[in-house]
Amino acid sequence: QDIYGSDSEEMAVECHALSLRFAHDNNQDYITCPLARLTRNGQGNWSQDESYIPPLLALSAHIGLVERLDTLLLQLQSKCRRLMA
Repeated sequence: QDIYGSDSEEMAVECHALSLRFAHDNNQDYITCPLARLTRNGQGNWSQDESYIPPLLALSAHIGLVERLDTLLLQLQSKCRRLMA
């Protein structure tokens, strides 16, 4: 309802319809963003692929990236010390 009068008017409201979809599904009518990758082991059990890096807002959200960054930083510091000697 309008606070400046007695008229009322309908307005549309946007609702998101989120769903989990597989990569092998027909996804052409969807906007997709992969959040995880599942792999199957030799016994047929599903597990999360630890090598997959999903979209992140912060580097610290993925422990694998933090570990890689720490390793790279250590290597660069070591190389810097050797070059300065």
